[in-house]
Amino acid sequence: MKVLIIGLDGATWEVLDDFLLDRYMPNLKKLKDRGCSGVLESTEPPITPPAWTTCITGCLPQTHGITGFREYSFKNNTIGIGNASSCLVPNMWEELSAQGFSVASINVPWTYPCRKIQGITITGHGSPDVFTFPEEFKRKLMDEIPDYDIAANCKMPENGTFSQFQEKIDLVERSFEQRFEAAKLVNKEIECDIMMVQFQDLDKLGHFMWPYMDKNLRDNYSSHRDRIFQMFANLDSVIGKLLEMADSKDLFVAVVSDHGMGPRKVDVKPNWLLHKWGYLKFRNPLQRSIRRSRRNLQSLFQHKKTRVSVEHKMPINWPRSKAVMLYTEINGFVFLNVKGRQPGGCVEPGKEYEDIITDLCKRFSEASSPLNGMPLFAHVARPAELYGVDQIDNERFGDLILVPQPYHFLKSKASKKGVCAKLLQTDFLKGTHMPGGMYILSGPNTKTAVKKQTQIVNIAPTIYAVLGAKLPTYMDGKVLTDAFLQEISIKYQNGNSQCAEGISEKQQFSDDEEALIAKHLADLGYLD
Repeated sequence: MKVLIIGLDGATWEVLDDFLLDRYMPNLKKLKDRGCSGVLESTEPPITPPAWTTCITGCLPQTHGITGFREYSFKNNTIGIGNASSCLVPNMWEELSAQGFSVASINVPWTYPCRKIQGITITGHGSPDVFTFPEEFKRKLMDEIPDYDIAANCKMPENGTFSQFQEKIDLVERSFEQRFEAAKLVNKEIECDIMMVQFQDLDKLGHFMWPYMDKNLRDNYSSHRDRIFQMFANLDSVIGKLLEMADSKDLFVAVVSDHGMGPRKVDVKPNWLLHKWGYLKFRNPLQRSIRRSRRNLQSLFQHKKTRVSVEHKMPINWPRSKAVMLYTEINGFVFLNVKGRQPGGCVEPGKEYEDIITDLCKRFSEASSPLNGMPLFAHVARPAELYGVDQIDNERFGDLILVPQPYHFLKSKASKKGVCAKLLQTDFLKGTHMPGGMYILSGPNTKTAVKKQTQIVNIAPTIYAVLGAKLPTYMDGKVLTDAFLQEISIKYQNGNSQCAEGISEKQQFSDDEEALIAKHLADLGYLD
């Protein structure tokens, strides 16, 4: 094996601090001390689907087209959950396969549906079940590891006991072991040039158990903290076994996270503001009663459809609403209801559209946070402005993007009640995503004990260069040349991608599959 990538979802140096590494994680500490490390800036938005897709394509969201878990259709005015078939470029496993490398992808999010590669894929987060390429490999996987799953169920009941907490951590540790057992099985099956193993559970722990992990809060919960420390020691042991399995003195190791985590201190409801400003209209009481009755009847006699119309999903009067934040993916995606673009459109293209966007930019930018009186949003911008491009697909990116301030969590719920922003008065704060993740690059040619901030989009190009592979010309990222002691050769493909398979055909989930994923996302707070 030439390259091993270890993905730690949601990992941050705010948790993996020197104390934890020194006392509980000797393998990770050794990699850090012998390599280049630092903060790894995530994508915009900093959330699993676009971030991991950027990691394995070397492309930013405006290039690969993945912005989050959900997708909106102008034509049908529906919202559903997307998957990797919406990606507009080949991933690293396809490209490297086309260049003759043997590859393995284990538990990497947003790799369902599987694409044909020279190697093995085991799907990760965003997959309705465990799927593999080749398909027949799943039988071997489940025969060898009957309890194999994508991630552990570590959601705690409210006011859960310490015993229940320990049971959840036991499940997480078993999940760590499953990842190694799968990697060992793949390694017996094929001789890999490159393998990526992703651990999803740290993200879920960050959402549900943040105070036990945060270096600034964990000492308030000594018993829970100590059990978490032991869990990290067990994760480090699994990392050590992966390194031993790779068994190469020239091995290049990349440890990467897709985003960071931090405490969730303020909940924000932009649709409350849109209603206050007159852009979002609610149904009258009779219309809302009819809508509830229809939904109740559907739940009794039909499968629950998760790819539903906006009018079915939200209690709003769509034909009279000019602007709605349809969903959040850490950032908020605001859509205008444009005539000729969506059914029931009421906003005239041209001057009225531009006037509304200008007004909303001003109003959202002036909204203030109850946490510190500062602006509620870090950025309020058109997608093309935020991503620095002239044109962008508004169906994927919306008409206006709201980027929250740190520690603020956007909710898409449309309601007249309450306030636009609520300071969470609790001693136990859940976690939310932050843009600063972490990385380590360690190998025989890497500089040692060097700290440098970089972006997740630069990981894939650097991996290509280490392997001696040719970089696709469509990549947005750059090779991290200053991470290496000796100059590293960079080669580019001539013309278009060498990937023989090209882009896969768009594939939607069945209603049952989408319902499974929707429940998981709702548990994490992504759907409300």
